Amino acid sequence: MKESYVTFVLPIGDQILTYAQLIEIDKLLERNTRRHEIVIIAPFTGVISGKSDSFEFSGPVSVVFTALNANQNSVLNAGLARSVGDFIIEWYGSTESLSDQTFSSLLTPTDFGVELVELEIANSQIVSKIFYKLVNSLRSSGVPVRKIVGRSYSRRALGQILNAVTVEPQFSILFAELSLPRKVVKTDISVAVKESLHHRITQGVALLLKGSRFGTVVPLLLAAIFTVFGVSVSIYATVLYLTVGKSPEGWTTLMIIIGLGQASILALLGLTWSRIDSIAKGISGKTDATAEVFVIPPKL
Repeated sequence: MKESYVTFVLPIGDQILTYAQLIEIDKLLERNTRRHEIVIIAPFTGVISGKSDSFEFSGPVSVVFTALNANQNSVLNAGLARSVGDFIIEWYGSTESLSDQTFSSLLTPTDFGVELVELEIANSQIVSKIFYKLVNSLRSSGVPVRKIVGRSYSRRALGQILNAVTVEPQFSILFAELSLPRKVVKTDISVAVKESLHHRITQGVALLLKGSRFGTVVPLLLAAIFTVFGVSVSIYATVLYLTVGKSPEGWTTLMIIIGLGQASILALLGLTWSRIDSIAKGISGKTDATAEVFVIPPKL
């Protein structure tokens, strides 16, 4: 049992959550934590089906309704902002896959100084594996991005994440770069929350560009190509003049200027990409998508 106050954050997307499922989660938390609360993040009302004549939960339950057009990172930020626990658990799998063993995997390492535990999906789809391998090949070796089904972390980790979210709204990147003791646990549990195609594309582009060398490597690679082009034209013009004894056509001078000029511009863009992106995110609009909050008090 974790001798701390634990917040269980459950983004349910377009799933329907029953009172029976919620009560089962509450019982699991009661067995595995000293005190707890449940925070449900939902994009619309009517997400909890069934009725209960009396409140049967041993801890408070907060339902955070978010704006329908909010992206997944803003939605998660709305739920985390309501969290008051000493440790926070995020869960993206099905409620049926939760068990005492799952909570033990997420919470036991925190008793030994670990401040971030990630449950990484071991058997993800081939396309997903290839994508994350590509993303991590462009990142520093010590900060890989992982496909997870759940994670737990300390209040200190949450504070650092919420402070940084106005600069970088991608939570997967923030958790990857969190410089706190962590442990990665492999699991066969898969993600239950469905992601829209728009979200997948947006997140994919963000993972490739932010926190990786993609935004620097591509402009510098193009700069190298333009440099080679400009130098090649210079060599051609020089060899032509030395061997034939006549000046080359005017287009060679123009090509040299264009090639080396474009190389300089692209090199500067590559070197300043990360800084420009951080400044832009730092002055961006609000990241909290909270529309309404409904709280179910615990049983007395």
